[in-house]
Amino acid sequence: MRLQNLGRFTEPESVPLWLRLSWDTVALMGIAGFALSYAGFLLRNDLFLYGDHPGQFYRLWQLLGVIWPEEGRLIGWSPYWYAGYPELQFYPPGFALAGWLIWMASFQQLPLFVVYQILVFASFVLPAIGFYLLLAWGLGDRLAGLAAAWLALTAPLPLGGVQGTMIGMVGERLAFGFMPLLVLTGLWLIRTERKLWPVLLTGLILAAILLLHPYQAILPVGILGLYTLFLGAGRFRRLQWLAVTVLLGFGLTVFWWFPLGWRRRFFIPLIEAPLQEIQTNLEALLWFEGMGWLLLMAVVGLFLRPAVYRWLTAAIFLGGLSLLGFIFFDYHVLVEQLNFYALDPVRLIAGVIFTLFIALAVGLSNLAWMGTRLLQQANWGIAGLPLVLFIPGLIYADITADYDFAKWISKWQPAFQQTPIFWREAAARYDFPTALKMMAATPGRILFTSHYSLLFDVPTSLKGLTPYFIQREILGGTFTHRTPVGSYLWLGQAGPPVLRGKVEWQDDKTLAGVAWENMQDDFFFDLVRRFNATLIVTTATDAHAHAFLDSSSRFSKVWSNRLFTFYQPVGYHPTWAEASQATATVRRYERTAIDIDILEARPEATLSIKVANYELWQAEINDQTLPIQTDAYGLMHLFLPPGSYTVQLRYEPGWPEWLGDALSGTTLVIALGNLIWGLLRPPASQ
Repeated sequence: MRLQNLGRFTEPESVPLWLRLSWDTVALMGIAGFALSYAGFLLRNDLFLYGDHPGQFYRLWQLLGVIWPEEGRLIGWSPYWYAGYPELQFYPPGFALAGWLIWMASFQQLPLFVVYQILVFASFVLPAIGFYLLLAWGLGDRLAGLAAAWLALTAPLPLGGVQGTMIGMVGERLAFGFMPLLVLTGLWLIRTERKLWPVLLTGLILAAILLLHPYQAILPVGILGLYTLFLGAGRFRRLQWLAVTVLLGFGLTVFWWFPLGWRRRFFIPLIEAPLQEIQTNLEALLWFEGMGWLLLMAVVGLFLRPAVYRWLTAAIFLGGLSLLGFIFFDYHVLVEQLNFYALDPVRLIAGVIFTLFIALAVGLSNLAWMGTRLLQQANWGIAGLPLVLFIPGLIYADITADYDFAKWISKWQPAFQQTPIFWREAAARYDFPTALKMMAATPGRILFTSHYSLLFDVPTSLKGLTPYFIQREILGGTFTHRTPVGSYLWLGQAGPPVLRGKVEWQDDKTLAGVAWENMQDDFFFDLVRRFNATLIVTTATDAHAHAFLDSSSRFSKVWSNRLFTFYQPVGYHPTWAEASQATATVRRYERTAIDIDILEARPEATLSIKVANYELWQAEINDQTLPIQTDAYGLMHLFLPPGSYTVQLRYEPGWPEWLGDALSGTTLVIALGNLIWGLLRPPASQ
């Protein structure tokens, strides 16, 4: 092999396919081995407790353990958090749907913990595989592919980096892994005359990103558009094919985004990060300090590479820089000036990371590529190879001088005599079964006075998993929930124009917008009654909530251990509905069906149902529809006609849901039909 091929591991036009595939096999095996060495501990029949993982598992369980078995649908009503919500309608359902596919492929035999942990491990390794394949096959640059894969496996960043996997950003990290694969299949579509398979694969990957984390689809689609424009001749025809794949991706996912858009008023916008936190996330890129000159080498390479590679790297760099500028435009203009909250700026940062990984990797490869050619001109031959490898070695040493990946990831790995990080060990050590048994005995909801607290020295959303263990509905105890009821418990308003920040920032400071120091007995008791909360749970870190409840005569302490303290309201008789000017008895209370007997309703009678109001709930009296109002808490409220009768409430999909399902099904049938028809045609006509 010629020396100049060592810098860029391959020259696509000159190296045999079998040799390229051999290199790829070795590289992918190395990536898999590295991932198993450091993150293989995730593959077990247990639940990783750190960060958002318990809450994310709850979402998966809702699909696999409740909605699918009972309805045979992928999106439905979830009653267990914040008085109910169609959870996967207003949160990207892609990771849960991926879990559903894994579970169905196992003939529904895999334990749900195993299904979830497979997804977590996949989110760890998929970005590395994606970056390697993009740079190895899209640029023909295997050295850059390995460098980008290494960054994807080790960069300690929450957005785009491996820390996202560890703190529970499973969908975001999976989408990040699909981004380079979308660019790769898009390049295949642009470069080949046979469009059958690349159109289908590009559309499927785009659909996956839209369902996992829609923000992550913006940059790769933009990169493909820029690259097409840069190529010049034939650009219009190529853009038409790209448009076809975009339509395919959106068509396959219309079952989710069309109802989401139609019912968006039930989904409160969130701007999670103020400008300072956006800048902090970007400043985290200073982890790459000392490598800025690699970016310079990446730019220099734009003038030295063959045109097909030059234009692709230029499209990636320009796309990333444009996205970086748009992040600040989004915050300063769209959010702050125009009150447009559809794009949370901080969620776009992963695209900047995507560009940076590629730029650094390409810069490193360009350095080695140019070095081999300089040595060849000096007739040093293979003897100069150590010198070429010495410089990348210095770069690697500079990167790792203040960062030991093995030490960094060890704080998430289970270890003897350390704080438990998986459910089974934590349950045994801290006697969770006893606490759960007492929680299960309560007839109403459980109200947690905080959301995202430290339990046994581990930041975790474990409290949000209470419904999985005991099938009881909860309030609080989760990460930020963008529902009217969640908003009320956070701010004291069920319908603010926007939520800002994270709900856990108010833990042990306020509840329902009221500071714990100013909390009144009557206000808190009325809140408990309105939501039918029959057990109030504080954690060891909720000092102000403890002080209020201990001093209140309307609440009594019933149990305590080193993690939790339980209180019950004094004199409250639990019920799921209360009537004014009438007598109401709840005869049936199920996930999608509620029956309430009304006796002797007088004029101006009303009925308050302690379930979150949503458009798909319908109320009927003797086959006559009764309008459902939303009260100040986000719950259902009805004005009753005089008489005695039964109010029947049912949750059923509406026409946007059926239309979305029909359009997605039609798109899938057309795509598969086109594939079959194309395969039956002669190859020359595909």
